[in-house]
Amino acid sequence: IQTTENELEALTARLTGNGVTGMVIEDEEDFQRFLELIRQSGYSSYMYLQNVSPAGAVKQQDMAITLALCEHYLEGTGAYRVHGGGFAGTCQAFVPMEKLEDFRAGIDGVLGIGACHVLSIRPQGGAEVTV
Repeated sequence: IQTTENELEALTARLTGNGVTGMVIEDEEDFQRFLELIRQSGYSSYMYLQNVSPAGAVKQQDMAITLALCEHYLEGTGAYRVHGGGFAGTCQAFVPMEKLEDFRAGIDGVLGIGACHVLSIRPQGGAEVTV
């Protein structure tokens, strides 16, 4: 995602206004590398491990179709991959904010309303909770 400092500040203000705090991309090159690694990991699962559809299940192509939809709606931006096991897993997509509403509408339009869930990561990341 190529951004200027002003665009990044505007995005940060928008996210903070919506309750998202603690998001900092300190190195754009590192972030782009992260997205590329997510894409490559997804390609490996789909093409080499072939774990998005059961062998011989030509009528069960749900995950393959979902991955193709992500590629279509992201238009070369962001990243996506199978997450949690292709046969019963989900698709994880990193969607630029400016594409989020169109992405969600596109996915929901094909797969059904509510198929696309928008998640955010809390600023603390992983944490131990003692009960």
